[in-house]
Amino acid sequence: MAHVLNLIVSDILSELEAGDHSTAVAACDLMQNNNAVGPHSALARLRIMARTPQRKQQWKLICQTNRLKDQFIEYDIDTRWNSTHRMLRDEPKQQIKKWIEHQTYLPLFTAEDWDHLQQIENVLAKFEEYTLAVSKRHPQISLAIPIYYELHDILLDASSREGEF
Repeated sequence: MAHVLNLIVSDILSELEAGDHSTAVAACDLMQNNNAVGPHSALARLRIMARTPQRKQQWKLICQTNRLKDQFIEYDIDTRWNSTHRMLRDEPKQQIKKWIEHQTYLPLFTAEDWDHLQQIENVLAKFEEYTLAVSKRHPQISLAIPIYYELHDILLDASSREGEF
C-alpha cells in the first residue's frame, strides 16, 4: 500500500509541474548565466532555490543582514516525495521573500503561489500520515479501505476546488 501511495503522489507532483532534478539543473544553468528562469510553478522555484552551495552562502548572508533565522530549504529528492513534503512543511517564508527580492532572474512569489504551496503541503501531509501508518511493523489491512476513501475525498476536493482548496 505504501508503494501505491508513492505512485499516487508521484503523479500528483507531476501534474503540478513540480519539476525534477533535470529541470532544476537546467534552470540553475540559466540562472548562472544571469538569464531569467521564467514562470515555473512555485514548487519548482523552491526546488531551484535550494540547488547549489553558492545559493546557500547567499541565503545565509541575506538572512544575517535582515536578522532572520538562516533556516535553509532542504533540497528534495525526486525519488522520495516525502522529502518534498518536508521541504514544504518547513519552508521559511520570510527568508524566501527576502532572498527572492535580491534575485533578478526569479519572479517573486505571489499570494496565489503561497496559497498553492500550502494546499500542496496539506495534501502531502495526509499522504505522509498514511504512509507512516501503513509502514508500521504490523500494519493492519483493515485500515486500507478507510485510508483510500479519505485520500479519494481529499483529491476530489482538490481537483474540484472545494472545501479548503
